[in-house]
Amino acid sequence: MDVSARQKSSLQPLESGSLDQVMTPAQSTNFVKEIANNAQRDAGSRAHNRGVHEVCEDENMEMAYGGSHTQSWTWSSPRALQEDLYTVAKVSVERHFRGYDRNLVEALKGLDKWCEHATNMKVVAIKLEERRIEEKEIYKRLRSKEDVHKPFDGRKLSVGMGAVLCFHTLWCSDYKTDWRKLAPWPSIAEQKWEGEDRARTKVGRYFPLPRQPSNGSVPWNYLPMITSSPFDQIWKVPSELDILYPMDQVTAETEQDKHMLLNQDILDAIDLGSNDVWAKDDLPSDSPAAV
Repeated sequence: MDVSARQKSSLQPLESGSLDQVMTPAQSTNFVKEIANNAQRDAGSRAHNRGVHEVCEDENMEMAYGGSHTQSWTWSSPRALQEDLYTVAKVSVERHFRGYDRNLVEALKGLDKWCEHATNMKVVAIKLEERRIEEKEIYKRLRSKEDVHKPFDGRKLSVGMGAVLCFHTLWCSDYKTDWRKLAPWPSIAEQKWEGEDRARTKVGRYFPLPRQPSNGSVPWNYLPMITSSPFDQIWKVPSELDILYPMDQVTAETEQDKHMLLNQDILDAIDLGSNDVWAKDDLPSDSPAAV
C-alpha cells in the first residue's frame, strides 16, 4: 500500500516547509476543530472496543473504593488510593485524632475489612441520596396546585368572621364592615409608651390598644378605646365563667354520653342559637343538614 495513499491524521507531524506557510484565521479555526473532532472520534472508538467485563469491573472498583484520582496530577489505582486512606485512618484512630470515629477499629483490622467498610459507606450514601430525591418528589407532589384544597372547600365565610371557630375578629379577609370602627395607626409617643419598650410596667404590648380616632388636639391616653370583638381582646384573661359557660350548653340528657360525642354529634348537642353561622340555608342541597 502506498504511503501517500493513506489518510493522514491531523495529529501527525507537519511536513517540512509547512511552517513557512501563513494560515488565515478561518483556516486555523478549521484546523483546530478538525483536531478536536479526530481526538473525540478516537476516544469513542477506544471506549467502544472495550469489553463489557472491563466496564463492569471499573464500575465495581468505583463503587467499592471511591474515586481513582486524587487532587494531584499523578494517577493512582483505586486499590492504592484505599491503601493510603486506610493507613491515614489507622494512625488517626490510634492517636485519637478529632474527626475519626472510634467505631472504625473493626474496619481497620485489615485492608479487606477497610475496603468492605468503604463499599458499605458508598452504598449507604447512594441510598440516602435516592431517599432525598424521593422525599423531594413527594414534597412537590403534595404541594402541587391540583392537590391543594382551599379552606372550607372554597366556601366564603360571613363578613367579619375568621376561620377559627367562626368568631367575629379583625384578623380576617373581610374586616371592613359598616358596624366596625377601625383604629388609626398609633403615634410615636403611644408606640414608645405601650410598645415593645414599655417604660412603666416593663412588659411590652404590641400593638398598642385600639383607640378612637382624633384630630390631634387630644392626647392619646385620653382617647377612649374601641370596643373590639371578644376574640380580639387578647389582653384580657378569661374568667371561670367564660370557660365553664360553653360547657353548660350541653343538655343533661347528653351529659352521661358526652364522651361518645364526636364531630357532628357534638355540634348538634351544642345550642348555637343566633351565633349559628352554618345555617341550613347556607348549606348545599346535598348536605344531610339541609334536609
